[in-house]
Amino acid sequence: MLFRNDMTMKKELNVLILDMGSTTAISVAKGLAVQNDFNVRVFGADTHNSWEIAGSAFCHKFFTIPMAKTGKPYLQSILRIIRENKIDLIIPIVDSELEILAKYRGYIERKTCLLLSPEMSIRICNDKYLTYRFLTDHAIPTLKTWTEGENDGYEYPIVVKPRFGLGSKGLHILHSIEQKKATPHEEEYILQEYCNGREYTVDIFARKGELLAAVPRWRRETRDGISYSGQICKNSTMVFYAAEIAKHLNIHGPANIQCFLKDSSVFISEINPRFSAGLPLTTAAGVNIPLMCLRLATGEDIEYQESFENISMCRYWEEVFYEVT
Repeated sequence: MLFRNDMTMKKELNVLILDMGSTTAISVAKGLAVQNDFNVRVFGADTHNSWEIAGSAFCHKFFTIPMAKTGKPYLQSILRIIRENKIDLIIPIVDSELEILAKYRGYIERKTCLLLSPEMSIRICNDKYLTYRFLTDHAIPTLKTWTEGENDGYEYPIVVKPRFGLGSKGLHILHSIEQKKATPHEEEYILQEYCNGREYTVDIFARKGELLAAVPRWRRETRDGISYSGQICKNSTMVFYAAEIAKHLNIHGPANIQCFLKDSSVFISEINPRFSAGLPLTTAAGVNIPLMCLRLATGEDIEYQESFENISMCRYWEEVFYEVT
């Protein structure tokens, strides 16, 4: 990976956070705001205008950009922001951006630092059926999964969700074949074994496959796939599987793992090679992964961070107001 020649000497960093309208982007910005090691200026980008999203209030400067699916216009806008604002680090947030950034990382890394896992690893993580195949190939316990065309005698209830998707959008729990036939699907989907255990997220950070942090947390209450109430826990089994996943996928930078805990057994359900929306709980527990990104980007040595506090989190809404002209 290429870095700006002066990055290891400077304490002032310009950080570009993408998809600034998301809860996850705001969570990353909050992590950058509470650290004291670097003087960080946050630059944000999103497909919405600044007055349409709350996240722009966390930015020194904000940009409206094309959607990632536009390809070249999107990439050109990112490169222009990097060039004109001397961006030191770019942090992608949403799944749809990860593959295109990984594909053209050579262009981006000539100008700035991009902490992102390899393109093939991202492809595996973004495809829930490939994730299942990856986990079974490496003997990591997971929930049995079928493609929409398979009929392997699965039992109800069963989970149906998009094969390529973000969060809980399009997820249904079906209790009969009649429900399955009556449920409309606008895109390719998978069927996954239903698990009624507790749902957890493990926030992780890795350097070229080497696990540097893994913090499990119980998703006590979720809305639209986002944790609104949660609790830190210490589970060595989850941490072990996090290390295995990071190693075999060569995870570089932030990621998170979704899993279930049932009868003391852990089952991995999804892998996301990016930050999670529940990140503030991990940050408050003493593991500031956005700060670890800054340290890795500037060439600092980072040791595995094992200790963190057992704390609980509840969330509430907060308003942001903009003057309309």
